[in-house]
Amino acid sequence: MRYSRGSTPPIASLDGEVKARLDARRAAYKASGLRPITWVETLAHGEKMALLAELTAMSLNLREARTSMIRHAARAEAAEIAALCGADISAHWTPDAGYLAVHSKKQLLALLDEMEAEDDRARTLKKDDLVAFVGEAAAERQWAPGRAGLGSAAGGRGGGRH
Repeated sequence: MRYSRGSTPPIASLDGEVKARLDARRAAYKASGLRPITWVETLAHGEKMALLAELTAMSLNLREARTSMIRHAARAEAAEIAALCGADISAHWTPDAGYLAVHSKKQLLALLDEMEAEDDRARTLKKDDLVAFVGEAAAERQWAPGRAGLGSAAGGRGGGRH
């Protein structure tokens, strides 16, 4: 079995690292010659928890077709898991053009406010230039929307970085 999210292709910068770790674990399991439960039992506690976290991460699907079609239940589930794990997605990802381009100009300006990037020029930029500006500001600050957009100006409750 290969790890995937159905027909949704993985996001290399996010899923790729987790998928690579799971593939390495799969190879180690196969090389062990053990049955699955027995193999997991041989892992140290920290390794078992890491495996659980990786499998959980691969099972999450937070994709939304449009910013007007917010999946509140999926966001709430992911926020709960992130809080339990003390996760900080900004250590691995900051908003890029692909993520930002689907947001309205108003939402992009709200993201700038959320990251406390005050620059009067932003309000005068055309959409494409604003997308690039917000992406650069996020990268400079190693910032991601509050709970990876789970409660940000991108369409949800709450605010700042957690």
